[in-house]
Amino acid sequence: MAVVSASNEAIGLFVNSPVFQVNVGQGAAVASLPRELPPACAHFVDRSAERGLLEDACADSASTKVVVVDGIPGVGKSALVKKWGNEKRIDHFSDGQIYLDFAASEEGGASPVADMLRSKLSQMIGPDAVSRTRPSDLPAQYRSFTCDKSILVVLENVSSYAEIEPFVPNSPSSLVLATSSRTDIDSLETEITHVSLGELDVDDSLDLFVRVAYGLSGEEVQQVLPHDEVEEIHSVLEHCLGLPLAIRACASILRRKRVSSAKELHRKLMRSEQDVFRCREMDEVWRECCKALDPRCLDAALGFAALPVPTASLGTLAAIWGTDPSGARSIVEELHCFGFVSLDSPVASEMLPCRVR
Repeated sequence: MAVVSASNEAIGLFVNSPVFQVNVGQGAAVASLPRELPPACAHFVDRSAERGLLEDACADSASTKVVVVDGIPGVGKSALVKKWGNEKRIDHFSDGQIYLDFAASEEGGASPVADMLRSKLSQMIGPDAVSRTRPSDLPAQYRSFTCDKSILVVLENVSSYAEIEPFVPNSPSSLVLATSSRTDIDSLETEITHVSLGELDVDDSLDLFVRVAYGLSGEEVQQVLPHDEVEEIHSVLEHCLGLPLAIRACASILRRKRVSSAKELHRKLMRSEQDVFRCREMDEVWRECCKALDPRCLDAALGFAALPVPTASLGTLAAIWGTDPSGARSIVEELHCFGFVSLDSPVASEMLPCRVR
């Protein structure tokens, strides 16, 4: 009996020891997918046709869906994916939502895609699980963890399919939703649905402006504001070119009482050479619209200010940009992908007319 008593006492000491409590009292952390999707922006208007296309893509259960929402900077790509994603995240993507902005990552110091994927996996399954994983094995590890889950992967400001591919899960109930200023993103192995986003029409532009500036709908503003003020709003909107980012910026100036009326705001824009982006108050809008351009193309876009007319040949552009015709052709092709210039024919000769949009 003495031996048994001593053994029980020893067992009690062992069970109550810190080592034993750590081993059996606390299990390993449970891996989980994040809920990273940012909230939808306020005062979102229409885009019913594009939202319908996203809904159709989501309904396809044959394989993992990849959708690229493309359009020129400032046209509302981010606003669309955040609005639609938040509407569907509970019913369609209850296992989680992954969000990554390539432009923000580059601003913080350019990171290879493998490093960005490792960072996401570290958040989801812990840094120890990926610390020794080779870069080439990271996509497989990501697919293993996300396989057959219902998740939404939002990738902002991508420039090629190579940035999308590592984040595509092996799950027909998941959706990869990317935004890009490029219109030429494609893949030989994965079917990509393109949703091209255009400028807002007159009615939607007015609706967005008055919602941001006054908290009214487009229908209410006709009853509340004087007719001449509504006419001035339409004049302001002519400078915004149907771009939601520019419309929001102009409306915010009015909402914050930096001008007293739409008429005064219109006068400011008129003094800014007919271009909302040259108005001093619009510096932030210009930077936001151009952050997706590489420095070479951004310098070229700024060089268009030297043109006396909006149309020029490759030879003229080469002279303005200080490059040869071949370099000018490459820049024009990229600016064409972004929607900054339009071409009457494929880039083929030095006499190609290039029109600034």
